[in-house]
Amino acid sequence: MFRHWYDLSKLADHQIGAEALADIPLLERVVRHKEAFFAYNNVGYDGCLDGSLVLVPPGGLMDTLHADYKGMVEQQMFTGKPPVFGEVVERIRTLQGLINAAVIEHNKKAQPV
Repeated sequence: MFRHWYDLSKLADHQIGAEALADIPLLERVVRHKEAFFAYNNVGYDGCLDGSLVLVPPGGLMDTLHADYKGMVEQQMFTGKPPVFGEVVERIRTLQGLINAAVIEHNKKAQPV
């Protein structure tokens, strides 16, 4: 699981991440696609579109994520020096806030006056 977080943090730091963050209609299309083809009862895609997206899990799940990270480090799955767990968490937390803010701003502009 941590590898997905790490990949997301790296994508977010790339130009394509900035472009995706500015393209809320793209996010809307991705959500509709996920709802149609990957509909899971325990996944709420609506948070992606209403500004309540949660990428950083609560305590117990964070412990699981950290254990996964430690396993990756032990298995030398990173090239060179492994990323610092806390730094990746903070990058994802920041990204979560940026996505939610962009969605909220988009929704304000989309509402009729």
